[in-house]
Amino acid sequence: MTRLLPSAVVVLLLLARWSAAGSDVAMFRGNPQHSGIYSVRNGAGNDGEPRLKWKFKTDGWVRSSAAMAHGIVCIGSDDGNLYGLELASGKLKWRVKTGDWVRSSPTIVEGTVYVGSIDGHLYATDLATGQRKWTFQTAGPIYSSPAVDAATIYLGGHDGHLHAVNARDGKLKWKYNAKAPIYSSPAVVDGMVFVGVMSDRLVGVDSVTGEEKMRIRTTRESVYSSPAVADGVVYFGSADRILRAVDIATSEEKWSFKARRAIYNSPVVAGGKILFGSVDSNVYALDLLSGETKWSFSLNKNRGWMPASPAIVSGWLCFGAEDGRLIALDLNTGEKSWVFRAGDMVRSTPAMAAGVICFGCDDGYVYALEIVPAAAGRDR
Repeated sequence: MTRLLPSAVVVLLLLARWSAAGSDVAMFRGNPQHSGIYSVRNGAGNDGEPRLKWKFKTDGWVRSSAAMAHGIVCIGSDDGNLYGLELASGKLKWRVKTGDWVRSSPTIVEGTVYVGSIDGHLYATDLATGQRKWTFQTAGPIYSSPAVDAATIYLGGHDGHLHAVNARDGKLKWKYNAKAPIYSSPAVVDGMVFVGVMSDRLVGVDSVTGEEKMRIRTTRESVYSSPAVADGVVYFGSADRILRAVDIATSEEKWSFKARRAIYNSPVVAGGKILFGSVDSNVYALDLLSGETKWSFSLNKNRGWMPASPAIVSGWLCFGAEDGRLIALDLNTGEKSWVFRAGDMVRSTPAMAAGVICFGCDDGYVYALEIVPAAAGRDR
């Protein structure tokens, strides 16, 4: 297998391709490698703070995460709709009705939006018009978010399969039988697809054939976490409380870290660190090479844990909390930079485009924040 580029180079290449406001590609965790990076810098500098730009009301919890391209925000809701909203104003451009909740996060590639629904279908929708292009049916609910690479959509299903679907016509290319539900979202790197399985393992399969090439077992606990890949290493958390770093070429564990409780969300790879949260109400930053703790941040058990995955937005580590806060930490120190208070639990991962941070909330709203210079009275 070809060795991957160093993570710093990969990040720069990804940002050049995907971070621009007019980018043709936007997806859960920011890119197929699932680095979790949406934007490295912000115009307001380290002293910036969020200001509400707009919010849009749906008729259900919003636990899907946004994808943004060409001035349109795409996000799902438990009211069964995939929404297309104007990034500048929050006005509704279109909506696509599915048969059940939309917990999957959309992916946008070349003017098409792909998203799964609890009704078991993968939907392909025209980004500009909201017109449905095609649907692909699986045999169970879809919580997994699609990853797209080389005109192929990779998607896990509650039916126990990893599906590879032609992005152009919605026809099945292959499916891998995991023999257990897949909530994890696939990462695609160097001809391999990595995904967590609800039974007790992470698998790596060939992206062209679907043949299993790699299997890493946990201690009989499920892998909800979506893996991240950097420098030939795959990183993933598990319900067994362990964050693992595994060498792809050898399938050997390089190091592991044990939290006090389960790790359900997906890690971020940035700044030589792996960053993630645990049900133990802590956010951890570990050295990417050694697994040693660089810093940790306590959410305070009385105020909940971090139910959604973190992301790098505008140079901060940003994540939602059970008590309704959206929190931004300094990536280097773990110190709190700012807090925005939404109306309920935030289970949606924040995403950013054109200087706007978007996320969903259990109060039924989609929120859009803009970063402005810090003013007196900031909530820390």
